[in-house]
Amino acid sequence: MACAQTGSGKTAAYLLPAINYMLVNNLNRPSIPGDQAAPSALVISPTRELSIQIYEEGLKFTYHTGIRCVVVYGGADPRHQIHELTRGCGLLVATPGRL
Repeated sequence: MACAQTGSGKTAAYLLPAINYMLVNNLNRPSIPGDQAAPSALVISPTRELSIQIYEEGLKFTYHTGIRCVVVYGGADPRHQIHELTRGCGLLVATPGRL
């Protein structure tokens, strides 16, 4: 549990070590189409809004790394989210219900 001001780096505090681990251990290779989605890191957040916010930060942190960030949450078309997962996923951000 972390409590700090907005913009203080709470999201970076857990995303960056996970991304670093994936890069150091060569877990950033692209998936083969048709393989099962097997993310190397999972972030579970309580709300759709927070999931989207974490996902957007994940996109920034994984830019040009080969790590694919995907978000899944309720209230959106599950077919689109499943399609995104089938394209490969290194970092998955999800709400408990959709997970």
